[in-house]
Amino acid sequence: MKYLLVLAAVLSGDPATVDPRVEALTQIFNDLSSCEAAKTKSTGEGKGEIGGNKVLRIVGQCQELDAQDVQQLKDGLSR
Repeated sequence: MKYLLVLAAVLSGDPATVDPRVEALTQIFNDLSSCEAAKTKSTGEGKGEIGGNKVLRIVGQCQELDAQDVQQLKDGLSR
């Protein structure tokens, strides 16, 4: 089984120069404990960056994937 960590973040900064938008990132892990550890490190107000921009908040969720889910994800990313 693989585990997918989905992170969603709202970019922060000066509203005049930064478009506040939600960004989503995904990472794949081989076990749930690794996924949960990455989630714990990434979750919290004012922590992390996306594309060099500070984020106001990152929230994450670990989701279990079977082999078919992983293949669908790979196929979708290769388009």
